[in-house]
Amino acid sequence: MPGQPRPQWRLLDTGPADGFTNMAVDEALLEVLAAEGGPTTVRFYSWLPPALSLGYAQSTEREIDPRQCTSLGIDVVRRPTGGRAVLHDHEVTYSVVISGDDPHVRSGVLAAYLTISQAMIRGLAYLGISAELLPLRRGVQLPSDKASLVCFATPSSYEVAVGGRKIIGSAQRRAHDVIMQHGSIPLSWNLEKMRAVFGRSALESGGPQGEPDCRLPMTSLQEAGGRAYDYAEVVAALTQGIAETWQVDIVPGQLTAAERQLSAHLRTTKYHSEVWTWRY
Repeated sequence: MPGQPRPQWRLLDTGPADGFTNMAVDEALLEVLAAEGGPTTVRFYSWLPPALSLGYAQSTEREIDPRQCTSLGIDVVRRPTGGRAVLHDHEVTYSVVISGDDPHVRSGVLAAYLTISQAMIRGLAYLGISAELLPLRRGVQLPSDKASLVCFATPSSYEVAVGGRKIIGSAQRRAHDVIMQHGSIPLSWNLEKMRAVFGRSALESGGPQGEPDCRLPMTSLQEAGGRAYDYAEVVAALTQGIAETWQVDIVPGQLTAAERQLSAHLRTTKYHSEVWTWRY
């Protein structure tokens, strides 16, 4: 109706934290929204130190070498969401926590992927980057734990790409009729570090020996945009893209006392636990 106020969403910019804290906060946002209600939350954050995040059910028996990660100063944390491994280093990470009865996501998991990806594409345009949606892949609705162990090496439905190369790797969890989706947006790649963690064959899409890095099936903001980007300008652009796509007002906020308390508990008892990290 004309004159009706737009919905208000909360913006959290929590900046750098270790991977155990980052995953604990994302889960706490989901659980507190389910228990207490409240507005949709859009959160941005980064990782310090770098971390390798594993999908919820991803096997580590032959894919991950914890000693190599330790030697490189990289934490290993298991996400509450599915999919494959992501090396979080020089990047911006987003999360959206929204009630499952929101009309934009009510029709299912893919609807949430689609709408969030459209918002990301609009935000990237403010950075001078022309991105596109990867097409719907019939029979492959969400990132699976098959094929490559690396999230960015495998395309999934409705993810965001530039020139066919993935630029945002996202994963999602739905519980208690609340959706939490988070995604990695690389500012730039440290290819030597990635190859040390994953191996060359896990990253590259084929081609002759010695093929240049353009064969990589993923890209970064710096490569796609032809310049360096800083965290703050990316957060501002993506926030604008989300607000315009969803037709909402996004208002800066803080974690509530309940969210802080629960995230601290989850960090200690779950995400920093070797039992959780190496469960598969």
